[in-house]
Amino acid sequence: MKATMKWFLILAILMNSYFASGQITYDYYKNPEKIGSSDPKATASFIKAFEFIMQWGKEDADSAIFYLEKAIEQDSLYAIAYATLGHMMMYKGYDGTHRDFDSIKSIGLKALEINPDCGDALTLLARVTNGEEGMGYARKAVKAEPDHRETWLWLGMKYFDVNPDSALYAFNKATEVDPTFGQGHQKLGLLYLYTEKKDYNQAAFHFRKMIDLYENFTPRDNRMVVGYEGLAKALIFNKQWDSAIDTLNIFKKMSNDDPLLFTGDLISNANVDLTTAYLGKSFSEFEKFDEWQEKRQNEHPNDIRLTFNILSDYFELSEQMKDVMIVDSLLQKEKVLVQKIIDNNGSFRDIVPTLFMEIFTYLNFNKYLEAKEELENLAQKLESRKDVLPYVYYLLAVDYDRMGDEKNAVENLEIAFKKGFKNVKRCNIDFSETKDTKGYQKIIKKYSEK
Repeated sequence: MKATMKWFLILAILMNSYFASGQITYDYYKNPEKIGSSDPKATASFIKAFEFIMQWGKEDADSAIFYLEKAIEQDSLYAIAYATLGHMMMYKGYDGTHRDFDSIKSIGLKALEINPDCGDALTLLARVTNGEEGMGYARKAVKAEPDHRETWLWLGMKYFDVNPDSALYAFNKATEVDPTFGQGHQKLGLLYLYTEKKDYNQAAFHFRKMIDLYENFTPRDNRMVVGYEGLAKALIFNKQWDSAIDTLNIFKKMSNDDPLLFTGDLISNANVDLTTAYLGKSFSEFEKFDEWQEKRQNEHPNDIRLTFNILSDYFELSEQMKDVMIVDSLLQKEKVLVQKIIDNNGSFRDIVPTLFMEIFTYLNFNKYLEAKEELENLAQKLESRKDVLPYVYYLLAVDYDRMGDEKNAVENLEIAFKKGFKNVKRCNIDFSETKDTKGYQKIIKKYSEK
């Protein structure tokens, strides 16, 4: 898998990371010394809310929000109730509904105003704030509550894409605070799958930890079912196709048995991974077929009839495969969905990942001219979106890079920077063909110094 596609998967994962919880957190949020209000009724409402939170279903989330709002009515200075309400509003977004980030941030700021050392308020603000500001909130959360595993988790999340070593340290601290922290093990597994710390065996180890917690720990955290999915991905990356397929079938059954608010996404992800595993297994079989045919040719180099039969085998295979080639179908589906998001004036958080998804589908299948044409069309459609337009030109620069066209790659990269693109580190991930040229190095140096 190419580094750029891995980066996008990381982006998708981070944007949809599940709300952290488990046994020690369960105890933490039932401990009046940690979460208590001056009003015992408000404390009781908060604890009732958290009992619903631990179920992680859609109706449970609605009930949790009801009791959190009740706790705030009973005590208008209940900081952790505000913070937890904001986290639950984020969690509710996993059913595919729109998140009002401005409202959620306001809730976090209200909680922080009441209690500047509320770790959950600081992690909430870290979740909804980008860049150095978001990182600052995450660092403050750890400083305020170093014995609270979620503060370490969200610090690791902020570091995930920019500093994997620091993310690794933070996630390990989270599991040190609580060795049974399934979410900590999940993030360690993802770190070992998708970053420069790549180690598929270590990833599998942490996902198996999640599975063990899912199967053997009480009270059960049903979200740990995603350990099966993570393990399947590690097996896919190791090309252990049959084991991956078996694991994914277990995952689908378990997801149906323990429906969560985001069960639909889980089943969809499992189907994507199953398709990947079956295609990988199919390609593995093709490689065996190819080696066998080459061996036959080498053993009988002058046997024209054998050569003709081998040619016939390849022709028959190509005829059968033409009906299952799915790249163009995927791109057509993606174009329709991209257009829908643009037509509905999607937010920055929606449109930018959308553009990366579509364009990297083109790039991963070497459809560079098609990507160029699509990006030029997008530049016209999104001309008024000053927040999004820099990313269109950035992707156009990446496309020219793939074509080995240094001149146009550098020109479009500079346009992207001038229009507001700022992530210089990202360039060294996405650029491959021209990153060692003088033109590229010059522009990176220029905008690194700004």
